[in-house]
Amino acid sequence: MTSDPAVAGDDLTSTDRVQIAALYAAYNETIDSGHGSAWAETFAPAGEFVRAGAVVTGPAQLAAFVTDRWTALGESAVVGVRHWNAGLVVVGSGTRATGSCDLLVAGTQRATGERVVVASGRYEDALELAEAGWRFTRRTLTLH
Repeated sequence: MTSDPAVAGDDLTSTDRVQIAALYAAYNETIDSGHGSAWAETFAPAGEFVRAGAVVTGPAQLAAFVTDRWTALGESAVVGVRHWNAGLVVVGSGTRATGSCDLLVAGTQRATGERVVVASGRYEDALELAEAGWRFTRRTLTLH
């Protein structure tokens, strides 16, 4: 897991941990259902999503990323794509935290009905507690 020098120690409460786990779940649910605006809301206003060296920043770009992805999936050979996370580790103090988890993306082959793994990888995250709750400030995806 990446370490953030602004996060010293680990004094997150059980409430913080439950809220952060809910954030990870909301991220997966909103990207899988194509709700770009709701997905963008899992990020802080200046939040960044980094994948393959490309950085998507801010609510408008984040929402467009999901909308464009959803459109492309409509023409894909794989349907019913779902994100799954495992091995979530979160460390934080006060209003800042870092997190990491493994990713598996699975779906169903349109032609055969066979379940397939679409992608696997790892997220490294920086989070902050805002008025609206915990949000990603930077989410970096490394695909395997």
